[in-house]
Amino acid sequence: MKRRSLLGLMLAAPLLAACSAQGNQPAATGGSGTAAGLLTVGMIPVAHFAPVYIAQQEGLFKAEGLEVKTQVIQNAASIVPSVINGQLSFGTSAGTPFINAVAKNLPVRAVAPAGANPATPKEDTIGLVVRADGPKTLQDLPGKTMAINAQGAQPHIAASKVLLDAGVDPKSVSFVAMPMADALAALKQGRIDAAGLAEPFVTIAQNQGDKVLSALYSLAFKGTGMESVYFSSNNLVEGNRPEVEAFQRAMLKANELANADSQLLQSILVSKLEMDKDLAAKMVIPTYGTDMDPSTLVEISKVMVETGFLNQEQPGDKLVMS
Repeated sequence: MKRRSLLGLMLAAPLLAACSAQGNQPAATGGSGTAAGLLTVGMIPVAHFAPVYIAQQEGLFKAEGLEVKTQVIQNAASIVPSVINGQLSFGTSAGTPFINAVAKNLPVRAVAPAGANPATPKEDTIGLVVRADGPKTLQDLPGKTMAINAQGAQPHIAASKVLLDAGVDPKSVSFVAMPMADALAALKQGRIDAAGLAEPFVTIAQNQGDKVLSALYSLAFKGTGMESVYFSSNNLVEGNRPEVEAFQRAMLKANELANADSQLLQSILVSKLEMDKDLAAKMVIPTYGTDMDPSTLVEISKVMVETGFLNQEQPGDKLVMS
């Protein structure tokens, strides 16, 4: 598996690092910010956004009269400014960095759902992993070291909420940031005690004898609505509404296909995200959102406030295209 396709990029960087204040937003272009008739999607190369490739392969964009290309983005922090300035038509984001962008009044809105929040721990693609001889319960974690992919990233926030609900002060745990592939090695070597991992790293960890101490997203966040999103600039939404709505319709259909046909999704994970075929078949795969209900995003913003990562809950009409 090539490094760029690993899910260690998932939810990794806050998408705000290179963003300017709302007052610096560009003037409306009246177009997509790309060549006429062409829409571009800035892709974090993880399974939560794989249905974009299904929409391309199955002709769903074409059926809507759209020409859509993907651009793999290694630095997630560059996506928001690239969407705002029109270099990208759409960006991809986990819920928490997108919510942070909205909370800073950056001119972006979610226009289509990506991954849906898992309904049960069994369906969760994010887990808190320990060695087989490591902590036995969440109450064993005070004084221990836990790896997360980035400080303030969604796994960090979810782990903090799960700890709080278990009666454990998150401040009693030492959170250290490292890529998920590195966290796997550090866990095996005993340099850390636990790691917040996403698939396929959860499955890889289990294959090497580690165990899942707790699911994360299904326990931390309420609801099964969209947990990650495709977003666009307010300028594009207001100036090119028919194209944006066509993109939304195509993605909803692609998500439904991905939910209904696991073999199709696995083939995309292998061909487009360069995952190992056996691993793609064994790992827990995401469920994808099929409507624009913002309630789960709102719930995530509530958890961010509760865990000290956000000052104020964000309303649904500010998060999602109306």
